[in-house]
Amino acid sequence: MNIKKALKKDFKSALKKIKEYDKIVVFRHQRPDFDAMGTQLGLVYWLRDSFPTKEVHFVGKDFSHFKDTLYPAIEMVDDSFFENKFLAIIVDTGNSQRIDDERYKKADFIIKFDHHPNDEPYGNINIVANELSSASELVATFCMNFEKKYPLPILSCKYFYSGIVGDTGRFLFSSVDSDTFN
Repeated sequence: MNIKKALKKDFKSALKKIKEYDKIVVFRHQRPDFDAMGTQLGLVYWLRDSFPTKEVHFVGKDFSHFKDTLYPAIEMVDDSFFENKFLAIIVDTGNSQRIDDERYKKADFIIKFDHHPNDEPYGNINIVANELSSASELVATFCMNFEKKYPLPILSCKYFYSGIVGDTGRFLFSSVDSDTFN
């Protein structure tokens, strides 16, 4: 069975939860690489474009290698924001110890998007596809699943592409297939 078709039910569950929350924070792993940053920012801009009335943030320690060139500086979100009901979406992070901001623990609900083996299913919804090249490919596929109603903004495409290029070694690794290019 095609892994992306198998995920459609989980994708619908995740979208339903996204629609339920007015406040969403997207987290990623410590010492981010291109996939972590690209996935995080691609999803953030898709969420902001698709749901303009929601308050959507991205957090983690700033990573100077990417700042102000390829990716914007990480947002500084006041601790008081996390005292209210919010949805945490955590990308490209196989286990909870590597999540780059402890405030995810205050979330009412957690969605995990990852392409590493699901050794620690820490989310309330765990969308994991270790057959895919990158978390960026997984989350781009999620967004594209709802493309008729929620089109992908060009900025999201740019970020997802950077994540895919980074985690595929410029499309050279064996995890790349024709779907990766699509």
